Amino acid sequence: MSLGNELVVNGGFSIGDNWELPPTGEWYIGGGLLNFQPFAYSETYWEASQAIGITGGKTYQVDFDFPILQTMFGMYKVSLGGNEEFIGMELELELPKVFTAGSSDNKIKFLARGYDEEGVLVAIDNVSVREILDDGSLGLEMLEMMEDF
Repeated sequence: MSLGNELVVNGGFSIGDNWELPPTGEWYIGGGLLNFQPFAYSETYWEASQAIGITGGKTYQVDFDFPILQTMFGMYKVSLGGNEEFIGMELELELPKVFTAGSSDNKIKFLARGYDEEGVLVAIDNVSVREILDDGSLGLEMLEMMEDF
C-alpha cells in the first residue's frame, strides 16, 4: 500500500489559517491545537473544516491526535466528504482510519457538541488526509477487512 500526497494544510495548527471555524468561537486555534470549548450546551454540532482535494468514492487514510478528549461531556465526529464516524462518547475511533470519501462536499470536518464549565472538551492535532493508492501490494478490500478486526 502506498499513500498519496498530504492534502491537509496546517494540520499541526501552527497558525490560524486554512481552517473554517464558527464565528461564535466554539472552535478556535490556540497553543498549536484545534480546540473545542462551547459557551453553552447545544444539540447542534459545531463544525471546524477545511476544503481539501478529495474525490467522492476514493479511499483515504485519515489520521489525527486528540490530546484532550472529554467523552463524559461531549459528542464528537469526524467527516470526510460527508461520511461521518464518531470519535468519542458512543464509539471510540481507531486511527489511522480508512475512509471512502462521500460526495456531499470536499472537506474534512470535525463536529462537536456538549458543554463543560471547566474548559476545553476536545483538542485536535496533527491532522492528515492522504489518498490510498492501489499499487497492487495490498488490495483495498483487504484493508477494509483488516479495519474490522
